[in-house]
Amino acid sequence: MATRAPAASAAADVEDVPRTYEGITEPIVAQIRDVSDGIRSGEVKIIWWFVARIDEDEGRNEECAEKDGYGVELCGYEEVAGKWKYRLDREVVRLAVDVVAGSGY
Repeated sequence: MATRAPAASAAADVEDVPRTYEGITEPIVAQIRDVSDGIRSGEVKIIWWFVARIDEDEGRNEECAEKDGYGVELCGYEEVAGKWKYRLDREVVRLAVDVVAGSGY
């Protein structure tokens, strides 16, 4: 998948361009969201965004998703950004789509 993160062996002043690596597991974005609610202040949520490529023919592990408390839904590039409530989340999803599409997937 394409990433702008340099390889561990790269020079400190490496050019900021997308590079393709196989088997990467780093998040594409780290987001800090203020979740203060008027009673508690200064509380934040740290969200690590990951992108995964799947083989649709292999199916999904619904059991694992249910046990861990999250949902899994497959949808196309065109509709995925519209599924998010917050503007910044939609921007992250658009970035993820660009990264995946730019990687030739």
